[in-house]
Amino acid sequence: MRATLIGASALMVAFPISACGSADSEGSGEAGSSSVLDAVGGSVAAGGNTAGGAQSAGGASAGGSLGGIAGLGGLEGIGGGVATGGSVATGGGIGAGGSFGSGGGSAAGGVLGSGGGDSSGGAVGLGGELGAGGSVGTGGNVAVGGALGSGGSSDTGGAVGSGGEAGTSGAFGSGGETGTGGAATTCGTYSWACWPMPNPPSTGLPHPASYTDNGDGTVRDDVTGLIWQQDVGGSYVWSDAISYCEDLSLAAYDDWRLPTRIELLSIVDHTRTSPAVDTSMLPTPSGFFWTATPWAVSADPPRSWIVNFYEGLTSNNGYTTGEYNARCVRGGPADGSTRQDPPPDLYAEVAAGEIQDRWTGLVWTQATSPASMSHADAVAYCAELNLNGNAWRLPSVNELATLVDQRTVSPAIDTATFPDTAPNHYYWSQTEWAGSDPDLPWGLNYNDGYSGHGRDDLLVRCVR
Repeated sequence: MRATLIGASALMVAFPISACGSADSEGSGEAGSSSVLDAVGGSVAAGGNTAGGAQSAGGASAGGSLGGIAGLGGLEGIGGGVATGGSVATGGGIGAGGSFGSGGGSAAGGVLGSGGGDSSGGAVGLGGELGAGGSVGTGGNVAVGGALGSGGSSDTGGAVGSGGEAGTSGAFGSGGETGTGGAATTCGTYSWACWPMPNPPSTGLPHPASYTDNGDGTVRDDVTGLIWQQDVGGSYVWSDAISYCEDLSLAAYDDWRLPTRIELLSIVDHTRTSPAVDTSMLPTPSGFFWTATPWAVSADPPRSWIVNFYEGLTSNNGYTTGEYNARCVRGGPADGSTRQDPPPDLYAEVAAGEIQDRWTGLVWTQATSPASMSHADAVAYCAELNLNGNAWRLPSVNELATLVDQRTVSPAIDTATFPDTAPNHYYWSQTEWAGSDPDLPWGLNYNDGYSGHGRDDLLVRCVR
């Protein structure tokens, strides 16, 4: 069966908003954490104003978490009413319509070779299984499952040989050419996951996180191929954080940059807190870090996505005039940029009702579950799903994040490919919260891609 390619159609949406009625929160929340409150509504309206979107006194808790950030829940709904979400949580929380984005996750359904190691400068072989005859051509340096080489560029001769036709699951390697009937050759953007999403090793999910200390102040992610600055560079306003990374000269490299939202999420380990990262490789304070990804909604002052390494929450409410930590990155697709456009041939229908992300290798159910349900029922729903005879499971929260289209909101996803995605409703993940109450699984809201934990009766989209 030949996969049917589906073009991404979402466009960036920018709605002017103005703050009104901001309140201060008080209380003693867990240091650095963000308590989660339920909120109603939270969709974005054309010309919608921030209403009820509160910000904590002082702007940050002891561990660096913003309290009560005004998120999409603090905007007027498309129906014109003010969302009751976006309110301040005692001790610095977020509403369900609040501003925190997605966190933690894993790739699934990918058929990258287990333990795929470095190919000398080679590209990641992504996607599903190779079809009949889909072997790597002579001299092809694409390792099936191989991680990106240093700098993320592909080797000369790194093309998949003829006969590397996308199989039922539609395989291809980024950085090399696909064979007859193949798709795109390069990702061309840092703003989307063009590699498998690493998972905490203890979860047993595919692509366990693995790092190499290069001994020169840098650390290589063996799954994504990205090279990270080992020590945190300091705190800056957004524009200065971008300049800091662009001007950085470290380990004989001068092509450093501020990571995008999905790149920074790739090092979050949701099995840890304070901080939610492998500190043996990446010493990290439990505070917010800048990303290079701007929020799709126009605001004054402008905002960018930030990630809280206390627990892995992402927020759309990083005021660019505020100061947060910066950690620089290099590598990725050789012709990549921070542009928001998705990579070419992002999605393919590989079977009826099944959509493959051809860069992460994940295969998704196209349809949302017919109803919301408890977490236990969601686990059973995916495990018992009989779709084309395949085995399905709940995705991790970072896997859910790979579907987020940061150019648009309500919903922040390619609606041509996933047309029934709820514009303001959480979707379950299998990721447990590692904080004081473990019975709080994470969910992600496609209003704009923020995440939260401690809710119930969410929708489901399964993955393999």
